[in-house]
Amino acid sequence: MQHHGLPTRLLDWSESVLVALYFAVNDDSTDHEDDDGCIWTLLPQELNAISLQDDSAKTVLGQGDDTHLEGYLPSKMGTQFHPLKPLAATAVRNNPRIQMQQGVFTVSHKDLLGLDELPNTQPLWRIVIPSDKKPVFRTQLKALNLSKLSLFPELSNAADHARSLV
Repeated sequence: MQHHGLPTRLLDWSESVLVALYFAVNDDSTDHEDDDGCIWTLLPQELNAISLQDDSAKTVLGQGDDTHLEGYLPSKMGTQFHPLKPLAATAVRNNPRIQMQQGVFTVSHKDLLGLDELPNTQPLWRIVIPSDKKPVFRTQLKALNLSKLSLFPELSNAADHARSLV
């Protein structure tokens, strides 16, 4: 829904380091060209074990009947007195964007702190892409056919791509 301008408690992640790299070095705005890029990496099973305070919960949720996710439903949030901690989850890949981007998610509850601001950031790492290396990575990703068209396979992007070839 974020792609369509609707705020959400879901944070998009990718299971592909190349997709993550694409987003770290590409920005439609020129305002960030001189800023370093960043790739955040996450061990989803570790996040879930920490958030649920249950070492046996080292699983990625969303693969079936996940009672752990019920408290995050909008209809259930009002019944929770204390905010729940973020969880990692998968979703049905029934959308071309999610399929191409190999999308997975973290879901937040009432506390919308960034994952890097939580007390236990053990399952989270940050990889910095220096701003002067962004053009090199973009060229390499283009050679691998990782482009706006391949990650956002809508007709408008196909038309933009065709126009760029003329």
